[in-house]
Amino acid sequence: YLLAGAPAGLLDLRGTVVVTPTRQAAWRLRNALPVAAAARGAAVLGLEQTTPAALLAPPATPKIATPFDVLLAWRATLEAAASEGRRAALGGPADRAADIGWTLATARRLQALREELADGGYSIAQAASQNAVAPESERWAEMAELEKRFLERLADDELRDPVALKLERARAGELAPHVRRILLAAVPDPPQLLIALLERWAERGGTVEVLIAAPEAEAETFDGWGRPLSEIWTRRELPLKAEDIFLAATPDSQAAHIVRQVVEGLASASPEDGARPELALGAPDRETIEPLRRELEKAGFPAFDPRNRPFGDTALYRLIEALWALRRHAGYPEVAALLRHPYALGALGNGAALLRELDALQSPHLPVTLDDLIESLRRPAADEFAQTRREVLPAALARVKEWRAALNEANPATGLRNVLKDIFRARRLSAEVAADAALAAALEALDGVLREFESARERAGDAADAAFPIRLQEISLAPERRGERLDIEGWLELAWNPAPTLIVAGMNEGAVPDGQPGDLFLPDSLRRALGLRDDRRRLARDVYLLAAMCAQRGDSGRVFLTLGKTSTAGDPLRPSRLLFRCSDADLLPRARQLFANPPPAQTARAYEVSFRLDPARIPPETVDNTCLRRMSPTVFRDYLACPLRFYLKHALRMETLDDRAREPDAGAFGHLAHFALEAMARAPERPWAWDDPQALGQWLEKQLRERARAVYGARPWLGVHLTVESAVRRLQAFAVRQVEWRRNGWEIAEPPEKTKTLTIAGVEIRGRIDRVDRHRETGEYCVLDYKTADKLKTPFEQHLGPADDEEGDFPEATVAADELGGDRRPKKGKRWSDLQLPLYREMARREVGADSKVSVGFVCLTAALGEISFQIWKDYNPALHNSALHCAEAVIRRIREGVFWPPRNSRSAFDEFEGLLLDDPDATMVAPTPPWRAPS
Repeated sequence: YLLAGAPAGLLDLRGTVVVTPTRQAAWRLRNALPVAAAARGAAVLGLEQTTPAALLAPPATPKIATPFDVLLAWRATLEAAASEGRRAALGGPADRAADIGWTLATARRLQALREELADGGYSIAQAASQNAVAPESERWAEMAELEKRFLERLADDELRDPVALKLERARAGELAPHVRRILLAAVPDPPQLLIALLERWAERGGTVEVLIAAPEAEAETFDGWGRPLSEIWTRRELPLKAEDIFLAATPDSQAAHIVRQVVEGLASASPEDGARPELALGAPDRETIEPLRRELEKAGFPAFDPRNRPFGDTALYRLIEALWALRRHAGYPEVAALLRHPYALGALGNGAALLRELDALQSPHLPVTLDDLIESLRRPAADEFAQTRREVLPAALARVKEWRAALNEANPATGLRNVLKDIFRARRLSAEVAADAALAAALEALDGVLREFESARERAGDAADAAFPIRLQEISLAPERRGERLDIEGWLELAWNPAPTLIVAGMNEGAVPDGQPGDLFLPDSLRRALGLRDDRRRLARDVYLLAAMCAQRGDSGRVFLTLGKTSTAGDPLRPSRLLFRCSDADLLPRARQLFANPPPAQTARAYEVSFRLDPARIPPETVDNTCLRRMSPTVFRDYLACPLRFYLKHALRMETLDDRAREPDAGAFGHLAHFALEAMARAPERPWAWDDPQALGQWLEKQLRERARAVYGARPWLGVHLTVESAVRRLQAFAVRQVEWRRNGWEIAEPPEKTKTLTIAGVEIRGRIDRVDRHRETGEYCVLDYKTADKLKTPFEQHLGPADDEEGDFPEATVAADELGGDRRPKKGKRWSDLQLPLYREMARREVGADSKVSVGFVCLTAALGEISFQIWKDYNPALHNSALHCAEAVIRRIREGVFWPPRNSRSAFDEFEGLLLDDPDATMVAPTPPWRAPS
């Protein structure tokens, strides 16, 4: 149309503006026009291209309010209105003060309402004056009053509202002085405001030409502005074939199906460099884009998504979010979130060591704030064996404190810039690296918002601070093409792609047609009454676009449409109404096809994984073989419970970490109680020998509270206070039992001061017995171990479990019924599940004499205070003891030989490896090969 009748030579199109439906369509025209002109021996000069939104946008001037200014003006307006009880009309309780979250969220909704109304040529006040809003006239009148106050606030700051300027410009018919001719090129649904602008501009002498992408025979089915007539196009049949429509279970299933089609379509094609591919891809539903890109990448066809990316999806935004949260509150969650960000880790250096030290510090000390975290560096751990090296963390925390100080300077924008400079000081960006280019674009966008923020803060002060992250979420970034062969285009782009094969994903209602008929402010009935873009207009537009996609391919191409049965989250999806635009004879078969049950999604079920963990891939030097030389008596229980879990925990040193804990776990609780009880055994004043349980209880309480303060600080989490109070009650109840125990003749013979050793099968067994008591009259010794589990468990129940057939290849762990002693012997016998007390007893016997009588037992400090007691293993006998030592030898032998398979089902209430093994080790892990060999 532009080149028709153009002579060879220079074609001067200065003063002509082509309005295309989308930016991608403008890009296609920009590339196609010079090629077409050159074929005619011509060259084009001065043509401008734009989109409806860009043409309607008011020219930038210093007096136009920025989006930041708009957000703050609305916030102040809503805060004032809430105090007057006007908030009820907007969905919030009128009897409660407006909080920052409500005002900012409502501000965004009201401004979005104004912008949508403006596309139809209305302000809120003008819409409120229409008869269409009569059923809710009071509500609209209140919103109009809010809009009036909002505009007054902007005027007080000598700022002009961009929406009002856009309306004024359209009504005045103002365009740039040099524009003489407007071509509205194949825009199927121009905003009403654009039509008003062009009508007024034409009245003032401008030339407007409307181009419609349709055969001449269809002229009567469009209005004068190129819009498909709803009464015709919503009833139009579409030439869709059943074999070209595919129903898939999920977005992943859609992606897999489409990639198979792409591979088939492109496998034989070898386009020349720079040539366009012979197929086009579309994804109206954004949820299908990432699965489609991922599958295409795996198939060797990287794809480009031309749609803008929200700034909130970038790593830079998450860094800003973490820094802004730290600025407001220097709590442990804020510090940890920042330290775990890759950009922060890159700036602080040695990230792996830093995170190890952070986790090792948080778990035993449960710091509340940044200052607590720094102070924790000087505190002892509740368990002295939990002390870790702290080489990287102190400097990192000092630097975080400097960052927070910078962020809280008088000008937070300057502080944020300085912190970002520090974080990215050593980073060198290369335009050739995709990640660097994306970061550079994000930093440039951030700089623009920071400038808005600085300007707004001069007028609004601290009120601008809370709006800063909200404003960041509103901006978007244009992606940069990296030589991808394929584009994944949006629905409105697809009609202008000439590829003979078109494949579309996500043909579901809500994506095609789009829109929200149940909008809070503008339901579909009100849109129609106000002449705004309503559901019927969207449907007519999309039927026309799909008809155009099919028609332009004719018999030489095809259109393949896929749709999903459910979303990624499992929510049911409806087929697009466009797919039912068929004849009455085809309607029932089409409905059966679209509402059928598709093949199940090709994803892993709860008990299946896509790959198994393979310990053989771990470098040999990282495998810990300490247990070949030295073991603790408590380690045997892990192997007896499950050889595989023992391997993961002790050979690979895997452990579960969670820094969200706000109270001591069972281990930390036990260490606190043990500390007080060990202090009792060592104290020169021998409090364990006192006859007054109240005095002993108070003494123990003092030791416990001092230790808790040393470990957790003066102002710990509430969970720490509750844990300490629970431990105090248990120790006070224990004091009564301790006095009774001593009155029965027992005295502490040896406090837990030194580590005892025992050699079994060439391995040194090292442990520290909680206490060894001796009877004053009989001379009998008793090895005692403190247990702080909530539920009472006798030594027999702790050490011996059911004799099942799950592991018949480990006979040494089996205990025959006649070895158990006592009158109540189980017929099937038992199986060793723990060897702690037998090994402690053997250590003690070697010091007090093999001929001495040594009994064993627990001091149980249970949650039920009435069950706190000394539990002696009364039926423990030499046969049982010898069986335990024999089992220990077998465990050591199996560990030395690398026998860690088959796994046993965990009997514990909490399996720390359940996230890896998923209750099915055979399906989730390759059997570990022997990680070491016995020395020759």
